[in-house]
Amino acid sequence: MAVGHHLDDDLETILMRALQGSLKGGGIPKQNGLVLRPLIDVRRAEIDDFVQSSGLPFMQDPTNTDQNILRNRIRKLLPQIESAVPGTARNLPLLAGRTATAWRYVEAHARKSVPWCYRSDHLWGIHYSANADDFWNAPDLVRQEALYKVYDAIANK
Repeated sequence: MAVGHHLDDDLETILMRALQGSLKGGGIPKQNGLVLRPLIDVRRAEIDDFVQSSGLPFMQDPTNTDQNILRNRIRKLLPQIESAVPGTARNLPLLAGRTATAWRYVEAHARKSVPWCYRSDHLWGIHYSANADDFWNAPDLVRQEALYKVYDAIANK
């Protein structure tokens, strides 16, 4: 299934994630399973120009003007950011991709370096443990990620 996400959507997503404290997931992927985003490298203005010049019918999502939505506030700031820092549209997706790649490495390293053992009992529930030397000898980011994995496992039970 092809969807219409474009480069501006990707930039908004990257900025939202960065402002919320993590680029772990990177930006919007070009492909995710059976979902394809053939326009992810095309600016919205280019798409708008094409649609107008070809006379294609279109509709606007009415929520796009709601300034209570973070994405819409960021969308409004994008031209100012690009004016202040030329190259933003090209560089942010590169940064997000590199960050996501680095985090995949950290996650894999955390699984290998600090393997968690867990056991379950009827009285106390699930107990998580790891070898203390493995944990404390791991790099700081790996320790953090190892703890996040346990937190996620507990929070999602």
